Amino acid sequence: MRMLKLLVLCILAIPSAQGMAQDCIDTISATFAVQHYHINSNGTVSDKKNQLMWMQCSEGQQWSNGQCLGTAQAMTWDKAQQEANHSRFAKYSNWRLPTIHELSGIIELRCQQPAINLQFFPGTPSLDFWTATSFINNNDLAWRVHFGFGENHTEKKSTSAAVRLVRSINQ
Repeated sequence: MRMLKLLVLCILAIPSAQGMAQDCIDTISATFAVQHYHINSNGTVSDKKNQLMWMQCSEGQQWSNGQCLGTAQAMTWDKAQQEANHSRFAKYSNWRLPTIHELSGIIELRCQQPAINLQFFPGTPSLDFWTATSFINNNDLAWRVHFGFGENHTEKKSTSAAVRLVRSINQ
């Protein structure tokens, strides 16, 4: 019984990835160029340099008074594509999954847990996020960005990951 109590105490002492506070090192230069971005009043962020508009919240979260409430929804790559095609967020209908290059562009490498600027993308979990970019040598795989530390990797499209949608402003 004593061993069981000790085990329970040890498990409770381990912080969850969701509960960890973001850690940023101010002596490292920022990789997210804030001067190119504008926070809109409708839960979106405009990237003026690349002519993109991002949802501030992950799919599954709700935008409310400057915050992303709720939990990001993990889904397969095909389901993520369907969600993008059906999204009418902020009265726009051309939402899509970002390319690996686009999603990597919002990483803030001087921060971790999550590796993103939370002023622009509040409530971002430290999870894998899908991109629209398939792996060139195997179409069953697609690229993901992990926002815990800002890493890129491939994974089977049949597995689940979080989703952040983007749209081209010029369309």
